[in-house]
Amino acid sequence: MVINNTNSRNSIFLYNTVLNFVFKVCTFVLNFWSIPLLLQLLNAYHFGIWEIAFTVTTYALILNFGLGNSLRNLISLNLVYNKKSKINRLITVTFILSIILSVLFIVIFAVIYFIQKSAYFNLTTEVFWFLFTTFISFCINIVLNTFASIANALQKSYLISIYSFIQSLIFLSALFIINFYNLKNPLILVGLSFNVSNIITNLLLGIHLYKKNNWLKIEFPSHKIKQYSVFIFSIGKNFAIVQLATLFLFSADSIIIGVIYKIDAIVAYAVINKLYFYIITVFSIFLVQLWNSTTNAFAAKDFNWINKIKHRLELLIVPVIVFIIILNIFSEQLFSLWVGTDFKVNKSIVLLLGIYTIFHIWCAIYVNILNGMGILKQQITLYIIGNIFLIISSVLIYFFKFDIEYFVLSKTIIIIVLAIGMYKSYENEIKKA
Repeated sequence: MVINNTNSRNSIFLYNTVLNFVFKVCTFVLNFWSIPLLLQLLNAYHFGIWEIAFTVTTYALILNFGLGNSLRNLISLNLVYNKKSKINRLITVTFILSIILSVLFIVIFAVIYFIQKSAYFNLTTEVFWFLFTTFISFCINIVLNTFASIANALQKSYLISIYSFIQSLIFLSALFIINFYNLKNPLILVGLSFNVSNIITNLLLGIHLYKKNNWLKIEFPSHKIKQYSVFIFSIGKNFAIVQLATLFLFSADSIIIGVIYKIDAIVAYAVINKLYFYIITVFSIFLVQLWNSTTNAFAAKDFNWINKIKHRLELLIVPVIVFIIILNIFSEQLFSLWVGTDFKVNKSIVLLLGIYTIFHIWCAIYVNILNGMGILKQQITLYIIGNIFLIISSVLIYFFKFDIEYFVLSKTIIIIVLAIGMYKSYENEIKKA
């Protein structure tokens, strides 16, 4: 039985999007505010350790082999037909698999530690315990992040934004306390504050979900546990491949540029890229609920709703294009106000990254829709092609000593090809339906 109609789906989408926007913007402000406090508390070396650990653990969450995204889609599909008992069994098995993965990572870490124990003697006690507590937190959150998948599938993505805001608020408060009392071992305290607040808010999210949805409970599939495990992993592995492919494609810029060019070129690119990244981040807020609602509409075969929401989101690209045009016209004045008059604006990079941003946003709309529909094979093919092109173009740029504009051009070509490919994949699926 279909439990959602078009009107309710529109209401849920709008409600989630508005709350996501409010709380994500507030979280962004809190995180922005935390940077100067961290710089006051930590020396340059410790701040570098913090940044690396934070980035690595954030990216490393893809090592759950796509279990979270797999569960997200499976719950949404089964909700449409009100199969709550099956949903409970899927959630229970996902928790079990996540716990096994978490324990496996701990065992691997322990083995590496005892084999390479001498390497850890070079670390100070403060750094070692910071890394240790961060790793343990990461392993715990592999399991607890299952709650986020449940929230997304239940069409309550706003809850994730709310609890992320609470986590940032707790962390910022802890930073004020550490700074005010000038406490010793600030790196360990900063790490504990962040990790413990993350664990607590993830637990609170889970408690909230199970309290408000009385039908959610632990339900073992008895003798079918192996079948459920294989089923979840079979879907999850494709999500994992997509995540790994996009990780390199969209996150390797600084590494590649660092190898090919001088420091001044990196700074010029990084500053301009950061501004455009903010645009992408703000637009992505409108896409948070798209995946969840698309899964629901796809299961209900409501392709008309998917088409309508796609068109509405594409219209939101228009003001982005206008802003990018203004940015290109007044680039020197805008960057002078933002980072100072000493910054030399590379107008070619500004133009190319502007084009890149437009197609990245357009591509993201189709990626979320395809993810919601569970269409992943075409995405994997496109990402593989994109990664191959990125590697080949980077090698050619390195050997022929091309300017940084050529790297940005190759990156822009890749996103254009990806966006067109995602659009074609979507059109093909709609025609089949």
